Amino acid sequence: EAGSEVDLSASFNRPEGVSEISYSWNFGDGSAPVEGNFADSDTAVQVDTTHTYSNFRPNPYVVSLTVTGQTEVGEVEVTGELLVFVRETIGVKAADLDAGSTVRDAVRTLQSVGVFLAKAGLWLLILSPAWLIGGVIVFVLIRRRSAIRIPRRSAD
Repeated sequence: EAGSEVDLSASFNRPEGVSEISYSWNFGDGSAPVEGNFADSDTAVQVDTTHTYSNFRPNPYVVSLTVTGQTEVGEVEVTGELLVFVRETIGVKAADLDAGSTVRDAVRTLQSVGVFLAKAGLWLLILSPAWLIGGVIVFVLIRRRSAIRIPRRSAD
């Protein structure tokens, strides 16, 4: 579930002739990788870490563990991957309601309303000659009609 901590674990036996073994966890969410090294005396190696995925998304996160070591012939690297599915949190958590984000959201909303009103006023100002011309035409037509005294149609 979004916001929950995920425990990740991997283990392997050190092959003979491999030294300077290091690892790197990549969590697939843009966060910084977790890296570390093992002592050359370790034969059975266990790598544990935890990570919190704060955002739900419909596609899984791809978590990879890359282990790198040195041999007589050069560097060797092995990568293992797994998928982490993060479910959507249903409802609102009380921890999600803080004054800072609420005030920020209110300010952004008021700013959006202000921008809308400013744009509406600008368009009214731009179109004011059309409104004035239309109003003058309607006024003149009404004055002419009453000056000529055009009889109104009767209902019968």
